[in-house]
Amino acid sequence: MGNYKLVTSTIVVYEFLKVIDELILEERNLDRRNLYVKLRNRFPSLLDELDIEILGHELTAQKIQEAFSVMERKSIDIGDALIYLLLKRVGVQEILTYDEDWKRLGVKNIQ
Repeated sequence: MGNYKLVTSTIVVYEFLKVIDELILEERNLDRRNLYVKLRNRFPSLLDELDIEILGHELTAQKIQEAFSVMERKSIDIGDALIYLLLKRVGVQEILTYDEDWKRLGVKNIQ
């Protein structure tokens, strides 16, 4: 990936783990369920091995209010609004995503 420093946020980690946990609970196919469990259990070591830094959001009432404003102006959900504000705070200008909402936010996608 060139000279990129890989980072994610606490919200992204939470969303990923929540989806995996839901898949584990709902999956009827035992092999697939076991695969999800292995992925969930391997996730922390993947973060370490790939040297992915997890950025904290340091939320305040004012930052949440600012996120509400971004939500309304850009028609995005609260998670994306909070992530957007975090990216602005730490100076991240490029992300890797398939979510088209980020185009409206003016963040470059490095797919």
